[in-house]
Amino acid sequence: FLYHNNLRSLPAGIFDRNKDLMKVHLGYNNLETLPTGIFDRNENLLQILLNNNHLTTLPVGMLKNSKLLNGIDLRNNQLITLPAGLFDENEKLNIIVLESNQLALLPDGIFHNLKALSALYLSNNRLSSLPAEVFDNNTELQYL
Repeated sequence: FLYHNNLRSLPAGIFDRNKDLMKVHLGYNNLETLPTGIFDRNENLLQILLNNNHLTTLPVGMLKNSKLLNGIDLRNNQLITLPAGLFDENEKLNIIVLESNQLALLPDGIFHNLKALSALYLSNNRLSSLPAEVFDNNTELQYL
């Protein structure tokens, strides 16, 4: 756990040798960016907690190898948008917390592959509209 520190950035490859890493708790820091490929070698990740930082964007493909991921917490950042396809490879993801950011729109199909998604928190953003089909494939969704 690396939460409640004063981390502003992380070096590229910081978790590359931690192949068995299951949970990353980086909440309550001052992270402004994340290095490209930060979780590329962490195929066993189940949870990522990046809440209460200063992130405005996320690296494209950040979660592409995290196929076992079941929860991600990005609340209380300054995210303006999400990369298209961010969750495409995360079919087991069941909890996404995106509340209290600056999201004004959601990329088309952002939640399309998330059939296990049961809880999605989007409150306190700047969303003014949603695509009609945004939740069509989320048949397990219970909390929105």
